[in-house]
Amino acid sequence: MSSKNIIKNNSLILFLLLVASTLRLYNVFDLQYTYDELSAVDRLRFDSFSELITKGVMIDAHPALVQVWMYYYSLVFGTTEWLMKLPFIFMGVASVYLIYKIGKRWFNETTGLLAATVLTCAQYFVFYSVTARPYVSGLFLCLFVLNYWLEILFNDSVKLKHYVWFAIFAALAALNHHFSMMFAALCGLLGLFFLTKTNFKNYLLVCVGAVILYAPHFPILFAQLKIGGIGAANGGWLNPPENDFIVQFIFYLFHYSWLFVVTFLAIIVFAYLSSAKNNTAVKNKIRILLFALFALSFLIGFFYSLKVNPVIQFSTLIFATPCLLLFLASFAGELSLKLKWATVVLLLGIGISSLVFKRHYYELIFNQSFDTYIKTTEELIKEKGNNNVYALYKGEPWFLNFYKEKYNSTARFEVIENDAKSHNDYKLIYDTLSAKYLVLGDFGPSQLLQASNYFPYVHKKITGYGFELYVLSKEPSKESLDTEKFNQIKLDFKNPSSLFNLDKKLIISNDGGTYYRIDSLNEYPLSFKIKNSELHCYEGQSLVAEIKYQSDTPIKGLLSSSQDALKQNIHWTATDFSAYYQPSQKTQTAYVSIYVDVKFNNPDNELTIFVWNNNKEKFRITDFSVYTWDNNPYRYGLLSDF
Repeated sequence: MSSKNIIKNNSLILFLLLVASTLRLYNVFDLQYTYDELSAVDRLRFDSFSELITKGVMIDAHPALVQVWMYYYSLVFGTTEWLMKLPFIFMGVASVYLIYKIGKRWFNETTGLLAATVLTCAQYFVFYSVTARPYVSGLFLCLFVLNYWLEILFNDSVKLKHYVWFAIFAALAALNHHFSMMFAALCGLLGLFFLTKTNFKNYLLVCVGAVILYAPHFPILFAQLKIGGIGAANGGWLNPPENDFIVQFIFYLFHYSWLFVVTFLAIIVFAYLSSAKNNTAVKNKIRILLFALFALSFLIGFFYSLKVNPVIQFSTLIFATPCLLLFLASFAGELSLKLKWATVVLLLGIGISSLVFKRHYYELIFNQSFDTYIKTTEELIKEKGNNNVYALYKGEPWFLNFYKEKYNSTARFEVIENDAKSHNDYKLIYDTLSAKYLVLGDFGPSQLLQASNYFPYVHKKITGYGFELYVLSKEPSKESLDTEKFNQIKLDFKNPSSLFNLDKKLIISNDGGTYYRIDSLNEYPLSFKIKNSELHCYEGQSLVAEIKYQSDTPIKGLLSSSQDALKQNIHWTATDFSAYYQPSQKTQTAYVSIYVDVKFNNPDNELTIFVWNNNKEKFRITDFSVYTWDNNPYRYGLLSDF
């Protein structure tokens, strides 16, 4: 067959591969590392393989394959972002072809094209294709596992190479990620129910062979199991999944777009109704296996996360998600060439437009935190001078120094790890800081508001996935942090709401205004109490309580917040009044902020914000309010709906 005929006969998949490459290689030289990637790159700085394993792999939650690959790859090509990501981009594009090949092989070309189209343009697959972590690599390996596994089970003329490659890719999948290991193991176990007398022995041998290939990794696996996992209850960061996890995942897969979901399903229904039915016994068996692989991957991860330790995330389902897409698309009958082009272009149009305009994918992917911190600070230095700029970033020192070296930055900055500084620590910095501009990376609302007592104007604000960056200034401008405050609930001393609890006898009105007099007899003089759900907040926002008071000397009281459920405290936080005290100001302002997490709106949760006059001091409260702080709709933008 001539090359011209090959291109003509494969025009649609070649078109999809071109689109997939374009979406992943767009502005490739400007790609930045995510936090997860920087953590992996940080763990490449070792002088030997044994040190890499003991200090770079065993302390992590992932198997060794990708970390070892990155180690040796970096020795040749360095750690420049686009070069490190390039092999993963290749695997992401190759996965589009692999799912097409499997769908076409066992069902028809329409099935392969529909599944491949989703892999081409869905943010889920595009994002992880440009992320140098063991997700798209696992997708790539698991598709090979699936390909050779189906050949072994259902190809009447199965060859030795199919068995060999199945064992190799199953072992590699196990070495890539624990969930891709589970995928390979599920393939091995489910295959037992579909064996025949002719392939039974060989199948068992290759499964044993895959385990033998993985065997040198068992000491690493056992060492990692002792760490305790990443669940929040064990000191990690991951919470158990919500009951609607799978529903949210499906919507995430299709860009939280009903149009994308309905169009994909409608095309399948149309292709089913308009084509001849070809439901053979083999096809139905494969459908059962495809559905079982996805369903079991989800159910095992979900219930393990609920009952033992949280592990399931959207990212961990990437290895089995092609099975779901193939299962759904398998019901589509074969369409004509013109209709195949029409359906692929339609799906791509909806997928790419929602990727760019609804999900704001490219705005977020080229705006990662640590790169943005240093780049923004360096640009400000060039404009305002080094002595006029100082920065405080939350994060890891090596991550920031990586980008400081990349940009040859002269920035003066301090990195705060694990929220190690208190509000009083920040006050000591601000009291002696002579710079006119302060850059703050990923500071919470009460910390930003404290800084604004010294730097009252907002010179610049940048928000992105997982971070906010503020440049505060002493130079007057029209912008301030007041623009971040929404839905304010304010205490009216003359007609206080039932949400506030205070002693009305201590409310004083005179020519100077109205205030609330506090003395040594009032340890808990003022509180605000409400059901969390009645505040109508959502995850990623914060609540801020703001109090204005007058005192001739610094007081040591606390502005406190307590969340309780069924008479048990679930979270408590407080800030010191003294951390906000400025002698030059007649009226002082203090704040406490409460982050709205995924469990904030549980129906039993009740929030109380109160003043704790623990030193029994005298002062006057002139104002008290609670408001929503919603400064970054993109904080979870690569995963959640906006």
